[in-house]
Amino acid sequence: LSVERHVLEVESLLALHRNRDALSRLDAMALDELPRAGERLVVRGELRAAAGRWPQASADFDQALGRVSGSPVWYERALWGRAVARLRCGEREAGLADIETYRDRYPDGRFAAEAARFLIRR
Repeated sequence: LSVERHVLEVESLLALHRNRDALSRLDAMALDELPRAGERLVVRGELRAAAGRWPQASADFDQALGRVSGSPVWYERALWGRAVARLRCGEREAGLADIETYRDRYPDGRFAAEAARFLIRR
């Protein structure tokens, strides 16, 4: 039950907006073995991005995309997160390609306006 306890701790920390503590716990966990691993990878990627840990965030989002393909909300977050992380890592073409994919797949999505601004500045 220790895995379940750790997952509940992370969820509680997130609910309390203690993101740094939640990230610390997620960094110590092997997410591949957990239920809903793809969702947890997205969350960890978002927390790593917020902490400026762009290469690690990009890797999390990349992994998550293969695991959350059946869930449009989680896939959208992972795709957008990877796009931004790639841009922050200096991978301009890959990041812009992700943004174009995002725009095509989610024309009215949560990040659609921001995607349009990126592509205009291109």
